[in-house]
Amino acid sequence: MAASDRSSTLTLYVIFGSGRLLSKMSLVAAFDDLVRCTNVLTEGCESEFLQFVRSQEQCRQRWLSAEMESGGMRERLVKLQAEKDALETKLKHARNQVDIEMKRRMKAEGEKDTLAY
Repeated sequence: MAASDRSSTLTLYVIFGSGRLLSKMSLVAAFDDLVRCTNVLTEGCESEFLQFVRSQEQCRQRWLSAEMESGGMRERLVKLQAEKDALETKLKHARNQVDIEMKRRMKAEGEKDTLAY
């Protein structure tokens, strides 16, 4: 068998820490895979990471703003609820006063009618 024949039939068995055979690759494919992984490691992904960090900071700021607005809205809701309760109480008292006045008026008109006959 010639040297060129042997290199084309060489295969690389990819074995990970568990000792399991994961895949069978030709030497050229394994080298290409190694070069691709090396390029990722040497080129780095700092720019993508910095972009991610900036976007996370923007998200954090929006979240903080929303939390503060939510707290303000809760306080406003409590105040408006108390104001509504106070106004409902005043309305109840006013309706009671109207009812009392109507009864007095009806009684006075009834007494007036009995005295007139």
